[in-house]
Amino acid sequence: MNRNCPNNPIVTNFQVSDYLGVWYEIYRYEQEFQVGGDCVTAEYNLNSDGNVDVLNSMAILPDITVLSREGIALISYPELDPLPAMLNVSFDGSKFEKK
Repeated sequence: MNRNCPNNPIVTNFQVSDYLGVWYEIYRYEQEFQVGGDCVTAEYNLNSDGNVDVLNSMAILPDITVLSREGIALISYPELDPLPAMLNVSFDGSKFEKK
């Protein structure tokens, strides 16, 4: 257990719409499935049921093969007001797929 982890407050008055779109990775703690990956993005889109689709993608160098993985994010406590910026993201154990 790392006792030097910051204890940052959770953002409140969260607006899902502010979170949507494409986000670009600027830093990561590389995982086994990310070796050789570059240009990593996460795209978030709102579903009609209020959940958020997640599409993580990365290019594998040197041949620039693009791998993607789909998931879903659920708002952790949708009944709270103000709404905390807490999402539960699941990829259902799926593997990255070539696109």
